[in-house]
Amino acid sequence: KEAQASTLGFLLSLAIPTVVTALLLPAVFRFGVGKTRLLYMALILGVTAGFSSGKTFSQWITGVAAALNRLSPAVLALGGVVLLAMLMAGSIVLSIAIVQKKDY
Repeated sequence: KEAQASTLGFLLSLAIPTVVTALLLPAVFRFGVGKTRLLYMALILGVTAGFSSGKTFSQWITGVAAALNRLSPAVLALGGVVLLAMLMAGSIVLSIAIVQKKDY
């Protein structure tokens, strides 16, 4: 169980930057780097506020972790990789669509 928890923590630490990149990549092409930097700071502030908001967020995270613990590590890793790949692919497709519509 302890090895599975550390593996899950490692995978989550790899997944968080990927998710943030996928969320903000289209914004870079749409709004430019300066305004996207403000969105990034707002995202950091929101996550920080969520983690420090008290019991409700902590209970939600604990519930998600308990649900994920019931899955086998292979299914969890494969599902995570597939979800991240789909998120990045959608982000890239959206970014390409935004770039093609812009007049430079």
